Amino acid sequence: MILLMKKEHGNRKISHESRLSKLSAEEGLIDSIHEINKPRFDPDLLMPQLESNGLTAISLFSGGGGLDLGFLRAGYQHIASYELILICKDTLTTNLESTNIYCGPDEGDVRK
Repeated sequence: MILLMKKEHGNRKISHESRLSKLSAEEGLIDSIHEINKPRFDPDLLMPQLESNGLTAISLFSGGGGLDLGFLRAGYQHIASYELILICKDTLTTNLESTNIYCGPDEGDVRK
């Protein structure tokens, strides 16, 4: 259990540092090592929006929100997304256009 928690903390730190480096490269403050990823995928081309099926869904451990987006496109009403990694909030907010997104160790912890 302790080893798993240490690994999780290490992954969050690496993810956070990577995000800060990307933002600095986008602003021209540092040289970019790689080409900066600019998403070009339009989910409407692959997943047409279906009519509401009257069902609702919440997402636990949402990550970038791929499953959340799939359920939305399949006609489910999105209630909320929960994710421990704080920087996922930007991606989830952009992809889902929802206000019920809870991220970080406090609000994203499903045990609370």
